[in-house]
Amino acid sequence: MTLFILAEVMAKRGMSHKQSDVDANFATITEVVDGRSVPVVMVNLVDGSFLEMPHYEEMEVKQKIKIADAQAEYHRRFKAWYKKS
Repeated sequence: MTLFILAEVMAKRGMSHKQSDVDANFATITEVVDGRSVPVVMVNLVDGSFLEMPHYEEMEVKQKIKIADAQAEYHRRFKAWYKKS
């Protein structure tokens, strides 16, 4: 269910994400930085935490704001879902 919440939040903002092949509890969010698509944030689908990856610092301020907005919405929806279950 948390991957579904993440998919809805990211789709609203036109951002791409992918669930990890190695560990299904993680998903990576990718953005275009310097003309290439790189992973910038990793999301823990179990506790809803976001981990900034090395390419995060190279992003433009607009992109960082967009990710922060997505993170805030994801946390709000994650908490609401967690209370229900």
